Order: sequence, then structure tokens, then C-alpha cells
Amino acid sequence: MPFNLAPGLSELKILIKKIIDFARQDFNLKIYAYTASFLTLSASVNYYFSIDDDYLEPLTGSIRGMFLYFLFYGFSYFSVAIPLLLWSDSKEKLKNPGFWIRSVVFIAFIGIEGGTAISYEWVQSLGFEESGYWARKTIRQLESIVVWLPVYFVFLKLSDPKLNDGLYGIRMRYEDLKPYTVMLWVMIPLIAAASFLPDFQKQYPTFKNVLPYLPGSELFVKIIALATYEISYLMSFMTTELMFRGALVIGMSGILGKKAVLPMVSTYMFLHFGKPLGESISSVFGGYILAVLAFQNRNIWGGIFIHSCVAFLMDLAAGLQLFPDLWKLLRE
Repeated sequence: MPFNLAPGLSELKILIKKIIDFARQDFNLKIYAYTASFLTLSASVNYYFSIDDDYLEPLTGSIRGMFLYFLFYGFSYFSVAIPLLLWSDSKEKLKNPGFWIRSVVFIAFIGIEGGTAISYEWVQSLGFEESGYWARKTIRQLESIVVWLPVYFVFLKLSDPKLNDGLYGIRMRYEDLKPYTVMLWVMIPLIAAASFLPDFQKQYPTFKNVLPYLPGSELFVKIIALATYEISYLMSFMTTELMFRGALVIGMSGILGKKAVLPMVSTYMFLHFGKPLGESISSVFGGYILAVLAFQNRNIWGGIFIHSCVAFLMDLAAGLQLFPDLWKLLRE
């Protein structure tokens, strides 16, 4: 039963063993302690000064914003990658042009994607006026797939045409979803509990800000528009997994091996700095687990599956908390 989504205790044990075995082989007290300290300090500074929300987010859609996001994510990546290589037996990798070319290009892609915004004027020209905000958010999420999948494919063919891991882990090969469903079952009660927290309700459901801008006046049309937004939101996680577990883990593992994981984890936490602190902290552990599985399986479909499911459940849990108001807004 390859698509059995009800894993048992044995699958949980296998998942834990995989993570522990990887950590034992990769663990270096100095490097792991430094990474933990760096992320703790970075998170403290970000949430105290609200760097992402107040200084970076307002610049999205500009060349300056893309450049600053590139520096932001580059700082997170190389602040871990360089010490990690210097303090291990891999110093020579810092002299490898391939390390610098791939890592800088991948971080540039992430920075450009993070700093991109859809023009409101362009959306209006398409006929979305009163529903412009909904259209911008929906198109922006679809754009991340339509644009970045070809970009990564072209770069892969130019830089590493012999790589046999598909498009950095997006490959036409079945991946057993049982380890990921173990994580999903663990996450369900945590998401349910978090949905009662004020910070969680402030951030989620992600669709709450588009509700006043849904096109049409009939309830059926609004529900279709809301579903379109949510589907585009969930589809955008393919790009997220491609960038982080795909490019930064599978793509960099040819040069760094297991050492590709921690720099990615650092960058992944920085990606979450505009979200509640608890989510940023959990992204470290979730990102590490997904990175280990991607590294071992050379496949990111499982990560896409779990990431999309968790995102949907977070929106669903928060939406249920706001159900009376949500239903009222849809009917207005």
C-alpha cells in the first residue's frame, strides 16, 4: 500500500533512527553550538528591532529590496557555512569555485524571489480593481512556480547537467510518504493548540486579509475565489522546497555532503522572521528533519507534501477560530 497515510509505531521509530543516525555522523559540538548561538542571537535581534517587518518588507517590489534580501539571506547562509567549513576537515571546499558560484546564485534566487512583488497597476490593467489585493496575492503565489521552476532548470543544465537527482529533488520517482505522515500526525495536535494563541491568530489564516477583496457578489463566486487563493498558496510550497531542501541541500551536497544541511537551516529560519517567534523556532527543527530526509532520499516530494499539509491545517485551524466572522464576510 504505497499511499497508506496512517503510519504506525514502526514508521515513527524508523524516522527517529534516520534523524539520530544522521546527527551522530554530522555532529560537531563546536559547530552545532555556534549555529544554535548564532540563530538565537539573530532571532533576538530581529524580533526586538522588527527588522524583517519594518525594514525589509516595505521594500519588496524594488531593486533595493531584492538586493537587501539577498544580503539578508546571504548573511544567514555564509555566517554558518564559512565557520562550519573552517572548523571541520573541509577547509579546501572554500577554495572550490563551485561552492561560491552555486551558493551565491542560489541565495540570489531566494533574495530576488523574496523581494519580488506584483504591481498593483498591472493587476488593475487586467480588470481586477476592487479585487486587486486578492488578485495580487494569488498571482504572486502562482508566479513563484511559473517563473522559478524554469529558472532552476536552466541553471541546473548549465552548471551540473550530469546531476541525476531530477530538478534538485523534483523527480519522477515515487517517494514513500510514511515518514512525512508521521510528522503530520505529530503536528496536528500542536497546530490545534497553537490556533488559540493570539500571535498565531494574528498571522493566520493567511487568507483573512483577502476576504474583503474577493471578486463577485455571489457567495459561490467568493468561495471559488477563496479556494483559488488557498490552492495557489499551497502550490507555492513547491518553490519553497525546491529552493531550500532542493537547491541548498541536494544541489549543494555534491560539494558539501552532509555539511549542506546546517547553512540551509539557518537561511530557512531567516525566511520565517516575519512570522510568530514560535514558528521561526519550529522551522529550525522542521527544516533540519526535512533536510535530512531530502539528503538521504534525494527527493523533495515528501517535503512538498508535508509542507503543504501543515500550511493548510494552520489556515484551517485559525479559520475555524474565526468561523462566525469568516462566514459573515463571505455572505456580505
